[in-house]
Amino acid sequence: MKKISSSTELKEAIRLLEIQKVNELELLKTEARTLLDKLKPENLIRNTIQHGLQSGHLKGNLIDSLLSLAIGYVSKKLLLSGGDNNPLKNMLGSLIQVGVTGLASKNSDEIKAAGLGLLKNLFSKK
Repeated sequence: MKKISSSTELKEAIRLLEIQKVNELELLKTEARTLLDKLKPENLIRNTIQHGLQSGHLKGNLIDSLLSLAIGYVSKKLLLSGGDNNPLKNMLGSLIQVGVTGLASKNSDEIKAAGLGLLKNLFSKK
């Protein structure tokens, strides 16, 4: 900044600094609003999900989890195909479902490979 030698130069410098202050305050307010908007829970959740789905890792884990849950559910329905409402049978079926789901989640790669092999065999020309 240059040296101020008269009162008019001083008044002009003060006016310019006040304009700069107003501009910087508006910029700061805008940045604060943007930050507060990004920190809203719904935006945090949405951004996390979008980022996670863009990476293949979460998508693969989601598919593995859904596959494991489906296998556990189907195994319970196959074992308890009867229509009776025996509470002991239902509890046993739920335990079997949890166990099969756990096994399926630990061996999801092998299950996917076996399923793909089965599909190839079913749909291949003989």
